[in-house]
Amino acid sequence: MTKRKEKMFLRAEGVDFSYGRRTVLRKVDLVIRRGEFVGLIGPNGSGKTTLLKILAGTLMPRGGRVTLEGRRISELGRRETARRIAVVAQDERCPSGFTVEEIVLMGRSPYLKGMAMEGAEDCEAVEQAMEMAGCLALRRREMAALSGGERRRVYIARALAQEPEILLMDEPTAHLDLLHQTEIMERLSERNRQGLTILMVTHDVNLAVLFCRRLVALREGVLLGTGCPGKLIEPDFLEALFGCRLRVFRLGEHPLMFPCRKGEERR
Repeated sequence: MTKRKEKMFLRAEGVDFSYGRRTVLRKVDLVIRRGEFVGLIGPNGSGKTTLLKILAGTLMPRGGRVTLEGRRISELGRRETARRIAVVAQDERCPSGFTVEEIVLMGRSPYLKGMAMEGAEDCEAVEQAMEMAGCLALRRREMAALSGGERRRVYIARALAQEPEILLMDEPTAHLDLLHQTEIMERLSERNRQGLTILMVTHDVNLAVLFCRRLVALREGVLLGTGCPGKLIEPDFLEALFGCRLRVFRLGEHPLMFPCRKGEERR
């Protein structure tokens, strides 16, 4: 029984959510197992970001529940939640007057009591997080002076500095060039192999195929399917998911997808 509970790490059961009269999520059931690297894919407006916020505990579902190892997220204190779950949001606001290092150090706040100053352990965690996110060289720079891609790496570093058990990310590679996309994903994969559980919302399905062990597909608030990329990424399913015709090619064991131009036949 203990082993089974550990596998069902983060779980959504029958989750519903609406913004006013607009229903966004409908009876979503999802299990994230400890040690997984999961990609959440789907078209714009399918409810991916809303589901991520509900899993993080920053939004409460209108129906259903979210549990972390059997305990409702809503019953966990803020400090415990922050120690166990870190979030990289899509719409991060850039604070003024702070350096990169100061922003990443904010990730250590769940471990600091009252007005206590950070210690050697906190500084080491921040150093490692900045190095892993590829922003160590930016540590003295002010956030306001950074590009969108550079800021993205800083927010990832801040989340890693929390030393969470699970990392929830919304479009973590947005604004990043190809080099930094690959570097970030490789480093996140390394942390995943070390035990970090990751759920990533992304529109870059090909990137998700290369790095995620499992994909979850959401359309119009409904879970359409879940499975390993090799089985889930196939033309008919993708057409039902995205509403357009796509070609699927194989790069070794990895399926890659490309949109068909008008008049082209899918192969």
